[in-house]
Amino acid sequence: MAKKRFLRVRRVTTVLSMRGSFGPAVMKGVFSHPAAAVWGIQMIRTAEEFTVDVIRTALDHKTDGFIVAIEDAPAGAFAHLVSESIPFVTVDSYVPALEKRSAGAAFVRIDNHDVGRVAAQSFLAQGRFVSFAFVPPSHPHEWSRRREEGFRSVLDRRELFCETFFVPPTDDPVSDRGYLAKWLRHLPKPAAVMAADDNRAYDVLQACRAARIRIPAEVSLIGVDDETLICEHVSPTLSSIRPDFEEAGRKAAEILERLMRPSSGTRSSVTVVASGLNEIVRRQSTSRESTSGPLVQKALAFIAKNAKRGIGVKDVVEHLGVSRSLVDLRFREVRGESVLGVITEARFKELKRLLSQTDDPIESITRRLGWTSPNYPKNLFRKHFGMSMSDLRAQVRK
Repeated sequence: MAKKRFLRVRRVTTVLSMRGSFGPAVMKGVFSHPAAAVWGIQMIRTAEEFTVDVIRTALDHKTDGFIVAIEDAPAGAFAHLVSESIPFVTVDSYVPALEKRSAGAAFVRIDNHDVGRVAAQSFLAQGRFVSFAFVPPSHPHEWSRRREEGFRSVLDRRELFCETFFVPPTDDPVSDRGYLAKWLRHLPKPAAVMAADDNRAYDVLQACRAARIRIPAEVSLIGVDDETLICEHVSPTLSSIRPDFEEAGRKAAEILERLMRPSSGTRSSVTVVASGLNEIVRRQSTSRESTSGPLVQKALAFIAKNAKRGIGVKDVVEHLGVSRSLVDLRFREVRGESVLGVITEARFKELKRLLSQTDDPIESITRRLGWTSPNYPKNLFRKHFGMSMSDLRAQVRK
């Protein structure tokens, strides 16, 4: 009588922080893969638990593979994992020690570059911003750098500048938010701000409150990760991008299953990008998007770049290649003001700068900015600011 053959249950150790949405979503993705249904899974749920001793114990219990989705564990634990021959797959863990393994390892990356692109495209579709900014976490991470790169890449193609908040790393949230409030206060308004994640977006919300900056009227804010405990319980509620962490977990399980097969050959190291849908969950911290947004944003970029050359509405219309009536209609729809009003505002901004920082004659300055008659801008300036250009110049030089 032939002996029955029993397949040994594969033992897998997962190292995923259960704080926030990332770890639980990755774990859900792991469990969605059919192979994981028959694995014996040991969970390590915090960075502090992931130690050399824990790895050794797992190996003593015949663990067949690891899935790691955590960054802040002791470096020694990662180095020890690399030194063993056990297969492992990481999910968005940018740890140099892990990448020293040349075989039996795989690295699943969240498409963080696309996360940044999605945020920028959403802001451009609102069509009302004069400045754009990115707020990284207080301590640098590779995933944040990639999100910022994606955000900038979309703006660069439109010739739009992105300012990045920088302050020396600190563990004191009070002083950090103080610097942040001061920086936000000086951003030209309305401003579009992407925070690296929802925790950082919460800091931006608190800093805006301290600086009495209105959201979304003056600063439109979007975070990442859709941490609902944060996003839905702050005021205003926070718009956020929800990366497809589940897809990354599913891919990690699929790849680890292959690496654990004896027939998998050399089991060479590979990198896979999990490019699931990056969905925007819209809440109160961002304004609604408009089909007219991209046209208006293109016009705003042209005005910001050329206002100091004395451009007029005709120049904007020619740049866009549409009729003046359509441009005015779209501006009133998205911004509630005319193209001429936006151009005048941009001219005034440059006019105030020149009055404050140069000794050039007033008539020379107004002519340079496109006004042929000096009286018209003088009257307009007094009506707008409640003082003459000479009064302003004298005031800033006291």
